[in-house]
Amino acid sequence: MKLFAKTENETGVYYSSPVIAKYNRKILHKDEITKDVLASILDKVTVDRYPGIGQVYDVSYYTESTEMQELVELPHGAYTLTPRETRYPDDLPQRLIPTTFRKDEAYIPVVSCIDKVNEDIEKFLGAKSIFEDLKFPYRRGYLLYGPPGNGKTALIRELTKSLQDKCMIIWVSSLPSPWMAEQLSKIDAVKIFIFEEIVEAENNEFSTKSLLTFLDGEHSVKNSIVIATTNYPEKLKANLANRPSRFDIAVKIDNPSKEESYRILSELSGEEVEPFPMRDTVSFASLKEMVLQRRLHKISWQEAMKVILDRADYFNRGFEERKQLGIGFGEE
Repeated sequence: MKLFAKTENETGVYYSSPVIAKYNRKILHKDEITKDVLASILDKVTVDRYPGIGQVYDVSYYTESTEMQELVELPHGAYTLTPRETRYPDDLPQRLIPTTFRKDEAYIPVVSCIDKVNEDIEKFLGAKSIFEDLKFPYRRGYLLYGPPGNGKTALIRELTKSLQDKCMIIWVSSLPSPWMAEQLSKIDAVKIFIFEEIVEAENNEFSTKSLLTFLDGEHSVKNSIVIATTNYPEKLKANLANRPSRFDIAVKIDNPSKEESYRILSELSGEEVEPFPMRDTVSFASLKEMVLQRRLHKISWQEAMKVILDRADYFNRGFEERKQLGIGFGEE
């Protein structure tokens, strides 16, 4: 369906509303700001008073143009959804900007449980008729949680790379607007929305109520999958984390086991790594740093592990001391 306007400018291509929002700026004297002027730009205006002049104002606002762009079909692929400019919520539409997956990043599967998500997505994509027979909304939600540094985002890239030819992969930091949600719902192809660190986004970008409305409320998108990540699952409200039809499957992406760590070190370094004593497991990111430490300083694997664990102990002690002193740990 032809639902979006395709715009090309000096920064690239994006897809958005066919209505062009025009920027307006006027320098007005106080006497020129009449009721009629205010009525025409109400709720869309930023007025900055020139310091030292007193009676002259810089009036800036957006209005919708009657000019329409030609509509096109939204191609399959990966996109970034830009947040709306909150100063002008009615006039600046969200944009879908085509994006590409990183190809220069070494990826090694850290946990086998991600296969559960991959398998469930494949079954979901082939089961639309089951949802229709049951009169259930054709939507699915996945929550990936666990300590930082274990490649939750990289795992999502691997999950979705093979799907971009038949789905819309949409990376979001703020929720789709009602208009965007409505337009995307009209597209038969599956839309995969990806929220990175949803706890932080919920605190800073949108409210819990808005998120619930998007997940399974009136602004939810038909034929869609939501994949969210967080390092702080304990901060998620129960009506989000423990609620099928919002997040149907939750998978913990934990530190690799000791056995997995030896395998990962072998694959990253290109050498056979014999088991050595490990005081504790560490993240995938820490294993990558161990490979660098060994190459840069020509040390043993055990010495490289000690560097990582000593660093963690140092920071944990520092954080604990700060907490006891009440520094930087205010209640939220």
